[in-house]
Amino acid sequence: LHYIYISCHIQSIILKTSGAFTMFRDMQERVKRLSAQVASHTHSSDHRDQEVTLDTASLADLLADKKGAEVWTIDSSSKIVDAMAELANRRVLSAPIVLATPSHGNEALNARLEIDFPSCSYTTVGFIDVKGILNAHISTALFEIAKDRSITDLGELAVPLLEAATRVGQMTVLNAMGEDGGMLRIKKKKGESELSVREVIQNSILSSLGDCVYHRLAITDHKGRLHKLLSQSDIVRFLYKHPSCVSTISRRTVRDLRLGTKRVFTVQGNVPAFFVFCQLHSRGLSAAGVVSPEGALVANLSASDIRSLTPHHFSHLHIPVTRFLKLLQVQPASAGDSAPSTSSSSNSNSTPSRGLTPIREKSLHGLKGDKFALTGQKHSKSNPDVAQPATTLKVRMKPLVCCKLRNTLEECLQCVVENRVHRVYIVDDDMRPLGVITLTDILRLVVKYM
Repeated sequence: LHYIYISCHIQSIILKTSGAFTMFRDMQERVKRLSAQVASHTHSSDHRDQEVTLDTASLADLLADKKGAEVWTIDSSSKIVDAMAELANRRVLSAPIVLATPSHGNEALNARLEIDFPSCSYTTVGFIDVKGILNAHISTALFEIAKDRSITDLGELAVPLLEAATRVGQMTVLNAMGEDGGMLRIKKKKGESELSVREVIQNSILSSLGDCVYHRLAITDHKGRLHKLLSQSDIVRFLYKHPSCVSTISRRTVRDLRLGTKRVFTVQGNVPAFFVFCQLHSRGLSAAGVVSPEGALVANLSASDIRSLTPHHFSHLHIPVTRFLKLLQVQPASAGDSAPSTSSSSNSNSTPSRGLTPIREKSLHGLKGDKFALTGQKHSKSNPDVAQPATTLKVRMKPLVCCKLRNTLEECLQCVVENRVHRVYIVDDDMRPLGVITLTDILRLVVKYM
């Protein structure tokens, strides 16, 4: 009986312990589920409360906005004329140049130069951009013009301009490499932190070494292979998408922030386009404002306007700027537009910004003395063999975007992003230019105040 009592007591204890253990396990599972829910809620709340800033956002965040964007390159052995056609077709201003694999038969030369092509083949060596192409054309054209001392009329420039453009077109793209593109390696070593947006702007775009400014970066991996392309436009677009990055200065005006204090380089509409491009080349500029005889800003001439030109069209750079812009066949404005317009974007669904003025093609028609046949065949008087182009180029030109000193930084960002432009001109009430705001100016301002 004593044995049976002890056995029953032990069994009872085991059953109670088992039941308690089961209850404890169930309670533990419930606590885990509740903890997970609380942690998830807290994380989402913290994520919502955490603002995106220049220091919290990283290079990966910048590149995430470009997810799916095609990265294409130009072979270093390609000709400039082919590169220009590709730039115009893709509607871009630059492309990375990759080192091409050498042709057979150059092994001795490669050995003498100590070039190990299997390891450096298709490695990014630089950028070709419209500014570099323009510089190559201007340098070659000036050389051709200097050879012929008999030129006394602007019309006689057609032949040397055509010869220069033909020569440049057959050069390799290495002869038109730009100076405003840089490289940035993605850090892959263990323990290295991700670059912040501020570091990308300060150390890679706005280099601390002198006045060197890069407008675009080739993002490579640790082995030098091209991964992504990042431009100033991409960064400005990121700032516009995340207003918290510029929250403390977005409502301040252009006057308060002292934006666009540099003097605008302007030209009259009757100045030959070749002379304007020569000035851009010598001054190291990318664009010039075109003004009317009264001094009102009516158009913008930039290096990007040449990317769709063939050697034949280059022979007509001796014509006035306004005629040259019409030669590019500016996309006509809609029936309801007037010059100047008050819309902030070419998209009619976008919200207009007060005082921002995209000026379109109708502004050019207001200039006197700019009658020019856009179609048909027209021969130069001094050079009958050089004909005007039979048709104009199918080029979608960007609007000339202007603002007033009273406009805010937020409005300027909106206009830059929505119109996909690289500069905003500051004008007075009579459309006279007071300054120009570039993407570089915006990035410098944001880094300084944020």
